[in-house]
Order: sequence, then structure tokens, then C-alpha cells
Amino acid sequence: GPRQARALLGAHGELGRVFLQPRGGGVRRRRQRPGAPGGSFAEGWVEFRDKRAAKRAAALLHGAAMSPRPRSRFRHHCWSIKYLPGFRWPHLSERLSYERQVRAQRLRVEVAQAKREGGFYTRRRAPPADTAAPPAPTAPSWGFTQTPTEEEIWGRKKRPPPARPPRSLLQKVFGGGG
Repeated sequence: GPRQARALLGAHGELGRVFLQPRGGGVRRRRQRPGAPGGSFAEGWVEFRDKRAAKRAAALLHGAAMSPRPRSRFRHHCWSIKYLPGFRWPHLSERLSYERQVRAQRLRVEVAQAKREGGFYTRRRAPPADTAAPPAPTAPSWGFTQTPTEEEIWGRKKRPPPARPPRSLLQKVFGGGG
């Protein structure tokens, strides 16, 4: 928790505020080994009073073991520390409130979607009010038409199709015999 983080990081400089983001319940249950003490925080922010001490601690501790002692419960965990230049504590509170709003919005969308799906299935499952009457044939749902044949076109025009030219004319044009 914050006390342990303060104890581990306090050796590298005077600390100000410490905030640890709790891990979600489902994520913690998945990651936790049975019987092992669980890490209940996903990430955290630590404010050092001195900027130089913060830079030095970030350079020294990033990737290092949290506790080198063999019996410490943190001996298998590594620090992942980054110095954030220009970062102020109000930025953190703004970000956290934004994440809360996004999470709430996502939850509202999921609930609305579940309601829509539930309503759809109940409507589909409910028997129709008029079960005795057979359903009326509906128009096809596709939006294409077949190209009419030549006979259909000439039938609509109410004219006979053009007659074939006489054979003698073809013979004159192409010069065929017989």
C-alpha cells in the first residue's frame, strides 16, 4: 500500500503525496496466484519534494528489484519508474476524473445494449396475437429486377418484330451464290 511505497521510496528523497491506483477486482483475481499475497494496485504516482532527487531515484530504480532482501515479499517485483517533467498533481486528478467518466459512459452503453438485446429476444419469443390467420405474402426484399427478354419488349410495343431481309438482298450485298 501507500505506506510500503513510502517506506521503499523514502530512502531516495523526501516524499510529498503518494497515490496508488487500485487494480480492478476481476484483473486482480486473474493475476493473483492461489495462496500468494496479491498486489492490489495497478500503478501509482509519487511526488518527491526535490526534483533532482526524483530524477536520481527514477534513473536508479527503473528496472531494479523492489527489495533485494531474500525474505521480502517484494523480492520478485521490479520497479517501473518514469520521471514526468512538467507533471503537476492537478493533472493527475483531472486524468482520474476523466477515466471515471469514460468508465461510467462505457457501462451506460453496455447496459443500454443489453436492454435492447433483451427486448429484441422477448419480442421475437412472444407469440403473435393473430395465430389463426396465415401470414400474408410479402414482397421480395431484394432490390434488383431481371432484364426483360426480347419477346417481352416486343410484346409491350404491340408491333411485330422487324422482318428478316429477303435472301436476295443479302446475296446482293455479300455476293453469295445460290
